Amino acid sequence: MDYNTLTNVYKSHNKYLGGKSIQLENFNIKKQLTDLFCPGPNFYFIIDSPTLTIDFVSDSIQEILGIKPENLELANFLEILHPGDVQFFVKCEDLIAYFLTKIVKPNKITSYKINYCLRLKTKDNSYKLFLLQIITLKVDEKGSLLKVFDSFTNINHLTSLNNYKLSFFGLDGELSYPEIDVFKENPFDDYVPFNINAEGHPFTKREFEIINFLVKGFSTKDISNKLFISPQTVLTHRRNILRKTKAKNTLELVADLLSKGFI
Repeated sequence: MDYNTLTNVYKSHNKYLGGKSIQLENFNIKKQLTDLFCPGPNFYFIIDSPTLTIDFVSDSIQEILGIKPENLELANFLEILHPGDVQFFVKCEDLIAYFLTKIVKPNKITSYKINYCLRLKTKDNSYKLFLLQIITLKVDEKGSLLKVFDSFTNINHLTSLNNYKLSFFGLDGELSYPEIDVFKENPFDDYVPFNINAEGHPFTKREFEIINFLVKGFSTKDISNKLFISPQTVLTHRRNILRKTKAKNTLELVADLLSKGFI
């Protein structure tokens, strides 16, 4: 088949091809690309890694999550995470940091796309499953992160079940690591996860037990049954834990422990 045959195929359909070329005006290529590669309602933002602040947020976040773009911060983003996904989120972020600093060469970090799923609280206060896709936009000469692009797509119409797997997809011919079970002891040979029992913490052994249950999404009643103590005792421990970290809720607690390397 030659080119003329191909053009004849197109032209054989009346009104398929336009009659006159035009210049594109007010064409949002970023939105078109996002819609093409995200199979559902989506929003995205860019993180300034040295300061862990948000550089840019798409307007669509307000329609999906009910958060104004100018009000988004990493701290309040943590508040919309499903409690049952908090531990998975922490594990993924820990393993991503290890992967990008220990497995990938500095000049190849931008050649990886990272995927995993999280349940987020949406505008109507219900939890929906989102596919998170991460691409590093810029690193310094040592490979330290400077700018990171995060895209969230509502895939609840495809599935509402989180597979709790993390994937690293190599672009430009780089090796991929799909479907990693982050709860395995050693996803990589030299990987040592952050330990909630790290030295320097202010918590008692019992408080650590309760923290571990809270991270997994257990309720006060569930923890009471697991540890064979009264719900009131659990509540007292929870208040003491929050007081020691100055966190207002469980999600802030997890964020604080993560930042200090306790989990």
